[in-house]
Amino acid sequence: MCVSAAVLLVLAPGCLMPQSVDPANTRPHTIPRVDLSNLPDYLLQPTLTLDPQEQGDLTSNPPCHCQLEVSVPAIIADDPTVDVDVRVFVDYDLTVTRSQAPVSILHLPGSFESSLTTRFLQPIPFDSSRLGGPGLHVVELVLGETAGFAPDTVFPPHRAMLPNFESSTFKFVVQVLASSPARRSCGDQQLGVVQKSAIDLRQSALVDFQLRPQLSASGTVLQAVDGQPGATTPVPDAGVVLTDSTPVIGDRAASVVAQTDASGAFSLTFASSTWTVLVVPPVPAPPIRPPPPASPLSSTVTALSIVLPAPGQLAQVGGDLMAGGSPLALARVAAVDASGQPLSALTKTDSSGAFSLQLPPGPPPYFLQIGPDPEAAPTAPAIPAFPLQGPFTGTAPAIGDFGALPAAATLAGKVIDARQQPIAAAAVLALSLDPTGWVISRQTVTDASGAFSLTVRAGSYAVQAVPDVDPALPGVSDEIAVTLPAASETIISCPDKSQGTGAVIRPDGQRVGAGHQITALRLPDRLVAARLARATSTDAAGSFTIVGDSGHYRLEVLPPPATGLPHKIVSVELSGSGIPTQLPTLQLPAALTVVGTVSRTSSLVPVAGATVDFFALDSSGSRSVLIGSGLTNASGQYRAVLPDVPTPTDQPP
Repeated sequence: MCVSAAVLLVLAPGCLMPQSVDPANTRPHTIPRVDLSNLPDYLLQPTLTLDPQEQGDLTSNPPCHCQLEVSVPAIIADDPTVDVDVRVFVDYDLTVTRSQAPVSILHLPGSFESSLTTRFLQPIPFDSSRLGGPGLHVVELVLGETAGFAPDTVFPPHRAMLPNFESSTFKFVVQVLASSPARRSCGDQQLGVVQKSAIDLRQSALVDFQLRPQLSASGTVLQAVDGQPGATTPVPDAGVVLTDSTPVIGDRAASVVAQTDASGAFSLTFASSTWTVLVVPPVPAPPIRPPPPASPLSSTVTALSIVLPAPGQLAQVGGDLMAGGSPLALARVAAVDASGQPLSALTKTDSSGAFSLQLPPGPPPYFLQIGPDPEAAPTAPAIPAFPLQGPFTGTAPAIGDFGALPAAATLAGKVIDARQQPIAAAAVLALSLDPTGWVISRQTVTDASGAFSLTVRAGSYAVQAVPDVDPALPGVSDEIAVTLPAASETIISCPDKSQGTGAVIRPDGQRVGAGHQITALRLPDRLVAARLARATSTDAAGSFTIVGDSGHYRLEVLPPPATGLPHKIVSVELSGSGIPTQLPTLQLPAALTVVGTVSRTSSLVPVAGATVDFFALDSSGSRSVLIGSGLTNASGQYRAVLPDVPTPTDQPP
């Protein structure tokens, strides 16, 4: 089998130079969560270990220190347009006030340029002081919509959510060792991630990796001053985003983000590769892709000066949006290039349908994305998502009238369970079906009586009700067709959640024991995004149960590392109407053990504490799936157990 691999340095002996920059309403709202189906093996261990900085590192000039970099798997947010915050807590204790503030808040912005529901975090660094010194420490990641976090004074402090918002939590334990002069200093260069592709394990199961020292870039973001040639002013709070332009594993292109401080200064480190640079100034200024030598970057650079165009040099693009001669108010507008990359900040039309955008000088050829405001109330007028408009080259795009929109209509009704009882807090999703050239997609949530009301427009819709994933609640309803306006209210019935039982057996046909983790991901359909079912680990007899909505699932078996057994990924169907499903017996494949050494490129010195992750492409050929991991020992040697099958991501039962 051919696979791809990425080497991630989890415990990186390295020198971190001092930096002058800060590091980087109604339901349904998305519930961001960690993608447990791609959980690397090292996060299945009881604890992670951190060697603290030694005395020699304290007195070096400049000082450096060891850190643990934890790479969390992808974050799933069913709505790709919402902003997500990941709040990181260490030893959170309601009785200890100083423990309640997050040690960092990681921001994952939403995007209208992508329909992907997965987002990737940069590795999260922890040093001894951040964790609280020697001993065991519990690290918690609380994931929620940015707009959903309550004020910090609401109980529980710093992590409470506003009504109708929910968060998820991911935890791991870190053991910080006491300092010992007998241990090696961490004053070596910090190492970067490396990726390999098309590894043919049919030829050899010996795969070595060599890591290169990380590169770095530091400098200042400035803006030219109108009417003063050569004069500049610093740009604070600008994002400097580096994106790997040559990722070996296509859907795992790394990005590195830094934010400028009050003087416009920034500093960041990145793996050896070629990186494009994007500067995102505070709104309403547009994102700028600086020319060489600022971009692309493929070597260490200092005193890099990135000068943004003066405000007067920016292209002021504007116009009026009309539909049937009436202003299209409160529509979301953004400019993008031919590849869908943003060329402007987002804006909204005013009551007269007028909008104004700032674009880079020129402007370059652009398209306009016009659609609804995702934060609009369900009772606000429904604005369609229109086809991409353009291309345009001038500052006054000739958009034209979109034509009269159908009259406003109300989708109202009730969501009930199989016993005719109302379901509160269930999402109700509606998608227009008429061939109009545009699409209306809206959602709301039921009240305590199961009732809902949603403002759309006259026409035909696909409608579906989606209760919470809690196993005690009903499952997702069937998709129903509704034509509006309707003479009566719409009743949507949700069946009981379905239950599937199965068993896992070893390659020799014997039942596995307890502790094999099961993840079951319901694949998305036309209206409902991917959802996790509640799954138990195997018991002593190798049996497990999943409780979730009916539908098609990707099921993964994650054996305990000590068993030496490989992952199992298979597709299963969970029957509807609450009917119990007997799943096929899942036989773990034979193990293919891959071994090798991770070393430094220049010296071939072995690297301890590096994680080696192996991936295979799914049936679509576009998404990589983790199929096994290994962790290097003190000699830089690792051992990873992979499934010995032709298609690891879609195995037969």
